[in-house]
Amino acid sequence: MTPILGSGGSIGNELVKLLSAKNQPFRLVSRSLRPSIGAAEVLAADLTDKEQTIRAVAGSSVVHLVIGFTYDHKVWQGTWPRVMSNTIEACKRASAKLIFFDDVYMYGKVSGTMTAAGQTVEHAHVHVIPRRKEDVTDPRGGIRWIIDDKARYWNR
Repeated sequence: MTPILGSGGSIGNELVKLLSAKNQPFRLVSRSLRPSIGAAEVLAADLTDKEQTIRAVAGSSVVHLVIGFTYDHKVWQGTWPRVMSNTIEACKRASAKLIFFDDVYMYGKVSGTMTAAGQTVEHAHVHVIPRRKEDVTDPRGGIRWIIDDKARYWNR
């Protein structure tokens, strides 16, 4: 059973489609119960509560944390550390691997459309080092430029 913590948002909804297509059982976990096609279980839980988080993760080998909060630093400072701590503790107790989908709130508000700098193939990815449009002359290859033989992969 694979719990999706914070289900109901855009990332959680896409994950539901993916797991359903692969016939993998999953448990939707959110503050409010919203049944979903393909969900083996639906569980209401407040992830700021350690015991509820442990119950949501129990019996799992892989856990997806895709919860989103409003764009408010007070919420992020107060709520996020507690949710993350509870989720990590729950995963430890279940001996489960944690797959964590972060967002880009830490970069602050942007003007215009937010795009991945130098993206040459449409795909979802995460930048550990922040990238900005036009931050380098030719951003293709990204971090691969550090390892010469990995750069210019688009010419192969």
